Amino acid sequence: STLSSSSAASDVYKRQELDAELVAESSKMGSSTGVGIALGTEYQYSNGLSLAWEFEYIHFGTFTQSWMVQHPDFDKVKADIEAQSLNFNVKPKYYFSDSGLYLGAIAGVGVTKADLTLTYETNLPNKVNETYSDDGSDFSFNYGVEAGYQFTSGVVVSGGYRASSVAIGVEGGGEVDLDFDSFFVGVEYHFGP
Repeated sequence: STLSSSSAASDVYKRQELDAELVAESSKMGSSTGVGIALGTEYQYSNGLSLAWEFEYIHFGTFTQSWMVQHPDFDKVKADIEAQSLNFNVKPKYYFSDSGLYLGAIAGVGVTKADLTLTYETNLPNKVNETYSDDGSDFSFNYGVEAGYQFTSGVVVSGGYRASSVAIGVEGGGEVDLDFDSFFVGVEYHFGP
């Protein structure tokens, strides 16, 4: 027999990093704080094993990177990437000895949208900065691990690590590969039987 409960969750993604492949080079684009919200359900199949699934929205934040260039008109290029994702995740969990403590995995697919802005900066008096913008979306996947504790009141606190990858086509051909790595903390509320 199985028991099920529904849940609503909110996560804060701290120390989130983006590895972006821009202009044929891979670049770590620093960190940003993101936020996510999820709705789903969890089925308990045995004393310790359960399977949850959820629909989730994540706003990854905005990432900025600048680098110097060898160009007669421009000295520096600055890239800004803002990304968000809508995912469907499956989360198997193992609860230890009816203690409320669990260890789980995360695997999911979704659609990630990114807005990209490139600014070419100059110090020449007769030139102005040039800015180009593009956006796109594509299928993405994510995976990770989490640990948490479920209180008898239905409140769950959790934390873990998560990675997500997507390749987004850009105007004029080519694509930008985005790889997100993040540590997260979250709070859930389980309601139902």
